[in-house]
Amino acid sequence: MQGYCNLMQFMGQFEIIPSTKNTKIETMKKLITSLTSIGLASTTSAALTLVTNGDFSSGGADWGFSSVGAAASFPATGGNTGGHGQIDQTAGGWGGVLINDNDTAVPLTSLNLVPGQSYEFSIDLINLGAGSPVAGMKIESWTAGVGTNNSGDITFATTASWANHTFNYTVQAGADAIKFVPLMVAQPTGSSVGFDNVGVNVVPEPSSFSLLGLSLAGLLARRRR
Repeated sequence: MQGYCNLMQFMGQFEIIPSTKNTKIETMKKLITSLTSIGLASTTSAALTLVTNGDFSSGGADWGFSSVGAAASFPATGGNTGGHGQIDQTAGGWGGVLINDNDTAVPLTSLNLVPGQSYEFSIDLINLGAGSPVAGMKIESWTAGVGTNNSGDITFATTASWANHTFNYTVQAGADAIKFVPLMVAQPTGSSVGFDNVGVNVVPEPSSFSLLGLSLAGLLARRRR
């Protein structure tokens, strides 16, 4: 009801002057343009949806870990912001990976994702150790409890300050779940990387303003024919 009232107030700003048919058409065009512009503005701004404990505000809760020669920790401070996850390469080995929801794929519906669609996945990284390690994330599509497709290891150069990194991945058609796997692999001993704000940027559904604008545009085109 509040949204309807706001819409009516907005439309009330447009005065339709009944002097000529052309005046009505031009006024309607302005209304359609304004409504559609407002709607599109609201949909082009993607919102970050975090995976469970993706900001590490609960320490290492809900995060699985697998490694050879690496260790994981979850400091309560120093993140971007708050806590963060951390992988340290303490000895020779391939490195380490964190796995969301204790190594369990989460339903696509819980993140408002649709199979067969491409999304922008996001992670914050920082170099906390020696050298210039690379780190990143892998996304996996799962169907009926079986991993069926993945993005491969997507890696980025890290710096001494927190930086956001994104990449696109198309969820496999037919998939019903997904895994987020932050990683640091094949890096020298002494390497250390921090991870934070693990999630996916989901574009909201078209707003009522844009839908109304498009509907009015169709009606106007029909009447002009």
